[in-house]
Amino acid sequence: MSILCVCADGSVPGVYPCVIQGEHLNTCTGYNGRDEVCTGCQPRPAERGYLCQKHMDDVEHAYARWAEWRSQVTLAGERTMQRDNGGRSSNTLGYVPLTGWQLSLDECTRFIASLESMPRPSLAVWVRSENGARDASQFARAAIRAYVEHPVWEQDTWLSRRCPSCGQKAMKRFPPAYFPSEVRVTCQNRQCGRDLTEEALEALVEIEENRKRA
Repeated sequence: MSILCVCADGSVPGVYPCVIQGEHLNTCTGYNGRDEVCTGCQPRPAERGYLCQKHMDDVEHAYARWAEWRSQVTLAGERTMQRDNGGRSSNTLGYVPLTGWQLSLDECTRFIASLESMPRPSLAVWVRSENGARDASQFARAAIRAYVEHPVWEQDTWLSRRCPSCGQKAMKRFPPAYFPSEVRVTCQNRQCGRDLTEEALEALVEIEENRKRA
């Protein structure tokens, strides 16, 4: 008998049941518990420990950004609290209300504690136990939501400057995902696709402006 993904039966809080779309159990009536047409109810088998590949991908992607997000959001949050409370450590009731980022950080930290308590933390080992896989899937859900609600990474932005190659206003600025890295600027015109660093683009713009003034 194959092992099912720990999220398959919907018992992991906050995580949707892990099923295969378009495949149904023999007992399926064609409708789910909400009287909606069933789009699939066959539990997905575990492929990485007690997780399916999809949930393991979520765990790996969430963990890859965890250390930087935790560091950045903590630093930014501490600065904000120091500014807002004037250096006071508590309010008139004797405590500091937890802010949104603190609640998100606390939720993620509780789920990842079982990984960080290992002598040699390993995602592969973490999900080999049922309890570890449950913690991992809940960590991924909480972390991915935290990254969206409390972003610390600069967003991609469109530039008003024209592409130095095709002349269209299709330049988009892509900040680095990890530091230290270069900021890239890429033309979104599919027939062009010019890619260069932000520094190189500014140099080309300066050359063009000097040429016009000459």
